[in-house]
Amino acid sequence: MLMRLLERLYELGLYVDNEEEIKHFITQHPEVIDDLAYITERLMQEIPQANYLLYTDENLLILNASFQDIGDYMKAIQLLPYLHPMSEYFQLELAVPMLSDETD
Repeated sequence: MLMRLLERLYELGLYVDNEEEIKHFITQHPEVIDDLAYITERLMQEIPQANYLLYTDENLLILNASFQDIGDYMKAIQLLPYLHPMSEYFQLELAVPMLSDETD
């Protein structure tokens, strides 16, 4: 089940920092699977042009979503009420896009 989920998320464009570390973490904390599946798929379907990175940090599995523009970031913010992780071991990070200093 875990491999099928990861393969599906890879197909949608998910990157992982260290696949073996991710698998080990999920094996130790299987309660994150539902959060990983729902939150990641929902965000990736709503905002496919963002970059998604999955990594571990101490006792957390973290999904980092980096947005290309402020519109995508605001769309993600509007989705937040529907994306609350149920597991204490899963965290969602939203990266604010850098504003350009360029002028026309």
